[in-house]
This record gives sequence, structure tokens and C-alpha cells, in this order.
Amino acid sequence: MAVAYKVLGNIQQKMGSGNQRQTAKQNYLKAISLDGKDATVYANLGSIYAQDKLWEQAISCYQRAIALKPDFAGVYRNLTKAWTQVGKLSEAADCWYQSYILEPENITSDQYINLGNTLCRQGQLTRAISCYERATDLDKNDAAAYNNLAYTLKLQGKLNEKL
Repeated sequence: MAVAYKVLGNIQQKMGSGNQRQTAKQNYLKAISLDGKDATVYANLGSIYAQDKLWEQAISCYQRAIALKPDFAGVYRNLTKAWTQVGKLSEAADCWYQSYILEPENITSDQYINLGNTLCRQGQLTRAISCYERATDLDKNDAAAYNNLAYTLKLQGKLNEKL
């Protein structure tokens, strides 16, 4: 029976109007009350809350989805946006990083550099280095990636180790 409420919720959510979205939310809540083990229901409910700018509720749903399915890259991306909206930039960067680890085939060199820059500003130098290294793996001619990698290695005192 929970699957039926999930499917109804999916259809109503795709229809997009405010009323349909609210009905979808009620169907997702009913699906959860019948079977709270489907990560996609929590993810979809979180997306509705995010559309309504109810960030704390969205975060809670996304976290529950991840608890049920830790390799759910799309939810990490959505959670990144929600954390950003509430000003929790460190949490956002952690989710951003996790989504890149889970789906590296979809990430460009520039995206790795942007995340690396964010992580570097937050003092997460090891993760920043990993991003810059991935960027250089994707584009051997990306001067910005090499420059940022060298700078971050220097900050860690490890530049000579890599030479």
C-alpha cells in the first residue's frame, strides 16, 4: 500500500502546482507511515519542503534518506543546497564533496576546482587537495588546478613531497 501512495505522490509532485505539491506531500507522509524504509520517499518529500523553502524539514528528510541509502548522490546534492540556504556552509561542503565521490563520472575539472577552493577556504586542505588532484586527472592542461594544488600543498607543508 505504501508504494501506491509513493506513486501518487510522484505523479502529483511532477504536476508541479502548489495544490498538487501539497497533496503529494500528504501521500508521501502516508507512505512513510506505512513503510518508513524507502529513501526515495524521504528524498521526494525533502524536495517538496525545499520548494516551499522549509529548509529544516527538507534537511531532516534528506538526512533520513541518506541514513536509509548512504550512496544516494542526488540527495547529497539537494542537501548541499539546503545547508547553504540555512548558512551551514561547512555541512554544505561536506555534502558537496560526498556527492562528487559517489558520482565522479559526472563531475568536470572546473567543478572539482570550485569545490577545492571552497574546502581550502574552510581549512579542509586534505579534501581540497583531493579535488585539485581529480581536476588535474581530468584535464592535464588545467593550469588553475595545478596552481591551486601547489598552493594548498604548500599550506600543508607538503609541496616538496609531491615534487
